[in-house]
Parts: sequence; C-alpha cells; structure tokens
Amino acid sequence: DIALFSFSSEDETALCNACVNFAEFMKVLLDEKYKDVKIFIYGPFDAPIYKINEQYRKRFIAKCKMNTQTRRFFTEALTDISKKIGKKVTVSIDINPNNI
Repeated sequence: DIALFSFSSEDETALCNACVNFAEFMKVLLDEKYKDVKIFIYGPFDAPIYKINEQYRKRFIAKCKMNTQTRRFFTEALTDISKKIGKKVTVSIDINPNNI
C-alpha cells in the first residue's frame, strides 16, 4: 500500500519546519513504539505544483502493508504533528492515491 502525506501552508518556513519535525517524529515513533510496523518513508518532496493560490506544498510517500497497527501509527503521527505545528500548516493523508 501507499500513503501520501500532504503538507500545505502560506508560510514556506513553517512548512519546511513542519516537514522536518514530521520526519524526525516518524523515525522516533517507528524506532521506539512501532518496531513491528514495516514501512518505508520517502520525502519530503516538493509537490508537482509547489505553489498554488499562495499555498506552498510538500509531500511524503510511505510504502507499507496496511493493517491495524499501521493505521494506529498513522493516527498517532498525524495527531501529534497537528498539535505541534498548530494552524499554520495543514496536513492530510491519502491512502492508495490515484495520482502521486
């Protein structure tokens, strides 16, 4: 399965900081709490169209086997990063997207 994490913000610096924090947190979470989750995370990458309507966009791609434990991992990662980044950056996830 593929999971596409999309980040967007009007503030490019906040966007970059959020992506760095997300990558670090995912690594720590996988090393400490979710050792049994087999996942490969790539990114952050600039979105194909980096800026739309004054919104900068970046993405992560995760290759994984979707199961209950993987869903818990994604839920915890998204919940935590949403609390850390506040309202300046929007985060979304798309499981098995039609387009990458």
